[in-house]
Amino acid sequence: MNLWERTKSVAKMYTGTFIVVMVLNQLVFFGFCLNPICLIAAMPHVLLITVFIGSWLNKESGWGDEKQAGNVGKIYKEGKGLVDKSLEQAAIDLKKANELASQKTVKEEYYDADYEVIEAKVLEAPAVKKPESEIDYDVCQTCGAKTVLRTARVEKYAGREFYGCSRYPECKGITNIEPKKESDYSDFLM
Repeated sequence: MNLWERTKSVAKMYTGTFIVVMVLNQLVFFGFCLNPICLIAAMPHVLLITVFIGSWLNKESGWGDEKQAGNVGKIYKEGKGLVDKSLEQAAIDLKKANELASQKTVKEEYYDADYEVIEAKVLEAPAVKKPESEIDYDVCQTCGAKTVLRTARVEKYAGREFYGCSRYPECKGITNIEPKKESDYSDFLM
C-alpha cells in the first residue's frame, strides 16, 4: 500500500471517528443540539477524543507494519479475529436453536396429521351399548374416572339426582339413578 492510499485510509478512519464521537457527544451532553453554536462549542473536546481513539485504532491495526498495512481501521491482533468468540458462540447456538425449532415443527405437523386420522377413526367407531344390569355408580361409564353425585337443574330432569363424571367438562359422561319403585318402599308402609 503506497503512502497516498494509507493517507486516504487514515483520513476516512479519522473522519468516521469524528462523526461518531460528535453525534454521541451531542446526544449525551447537549441533548442532541444540532445548532451551529452547539457544534462549534463541542469541536475542541471532540477533536481531542477523536485523536486519542484514532491513534489507538492505528496502533491496533498495525500502522507502519508492512504485513498488516492493509488493515488500517480494523482491530487486528494475533489470536484475536474481527469477530469476538462469544459472538461466534452465540451465532452457533442460534443456528442450533433454529434447527431444533424446525425439527419440532416437523414433528408437530407429523403428529397432528396422525392425531386427525386417529380421531376420525374413533368417531367412526360404533357406540357399544353397555349392559344395564350391573351399573357401577362409582366409575364413569365413558372414561373410567370417578363419578360425583349431582342434581339436575334444568328442563324435565330438574331435581333428579344423577352421577356425573368428575372430569367434567372434558368428559360429559353421566349415569342416571333409576327411581325406586313403590314396591321397594312397601316395608316402610304400615
